[in-house]
Amino acid sequence: MTLTTFCSCNNSSTNKTATQHIDRIVSDNISIDDLKQKVKEECGDYWLKLIEKVKTPTEYPSGVHISRYYLRVTGKRKDNGQTVTKLIVIETPMGC
Repeated sequence: MTLTTFCSCNNSSTNKTATQHIDRIVSDNISIDDLKQKVKEECGDYWLKLIEKVKTPTEYPSGVHISRYYLRVTGKRKDNGQTVTKLIVIETPMGC
């Protein structure tokens, strides 16, 4: 799993079920030590100090949010019946 760090002060509320699912996936795949190392590298000591007492990657003030959605659309062309697949990537705003 690629760990991408976004230093953000945005505390938006999301669908609780989706958030619980993401929390479980993140907790299973990212250790708190990996998160803290990435924050130190990408964001600096100030941000690292803010999360020094955090025990899991999803514990406040750190947070995990969906940054990209993929929508695959498959259909058949009317003129020749050929199957066509298109991928739509939706980037969501991250940060303040």
